[in-house]
Amino acid sequence: ATEANMARGKQRFEIYCGACHGITGDGNGLVAGRAAELAQGYWTPPTSLHDAKIRQQPVGRIFHTITNGKGKMG
Repeated sequence: ATEANMARGKQRFEIYCGACHGITGDGNGLVAGRAAELAQGYWTPPTSLHDAKIRQQPVGRIFHTITNGKGKMG
């Protein structure tokens, strides 16, 4: 991991993930908040990326989820 790679990863996270998962990864992004207001009971909130079940996943599973989505995550 280089500084350049870390900066690019941060940029990509903020573009593609932060809207739902929040900039800090807590699962409270702007889209998630708005969707929760409009969902009328069927909205599945994004997972906090700080949860132990996420942090303990193998890198391959995280890559698979990011690449292919999971649940309502496209």
